[in-house]
Amino acid sequence: MSAPSGAHTKKFDRHYFAGGQEDAGPEVGYVDATIGAEAAVAANAIEIACTIKDSAGVAVTSAKEVFIESLAVTDSGGDLAAAGTPVGTLVKANNPATGPNTAAMTSTAAGLFSFRVTNTAVEVTHVRILAEGCRPKIIKLTFA
Repeated sequence: MSAPSGAHTKKFDRHYFAGGQEDAGPEVGYVDATIGAEAAVAANAIEIACTIKDSAGVAVTSAKEVFIESLAVTDSGGDLAAAGTPVGTLVKANNPATGPNTAAMTSTAAGLFSFRVTNTAVEVTHVRILAEGCRPKIIKLTFA
């Protein structure tokens, strides 16, 4: 029996969630994120330490590309930067005066990376993490 017209097939879903890799298989990885306390390392900043894991929950064994986007209520909020003690390599951060902030990173060979989100406003900032071979990760940060 064929799929109805317009329906997504499993092959398409694997392609989408695996960052465009046709041979990713039926299981994809995920990003495990640990959110630090606000101002633990810098005023108005929250640091996030992440591990890229495979579908079995085991840390990956090769460096992966990571894209991060922060969406703050206030246009100038939610700036992205390397963590105070950086893990992984921040390739580029773009923090415009208006619109979403973005950053590109490369994890370590053990799938580790960290970054900092800064916001001086009292508000919620949503952060979307897209790591190579993983489902998207959305986290909610509340700045006080």
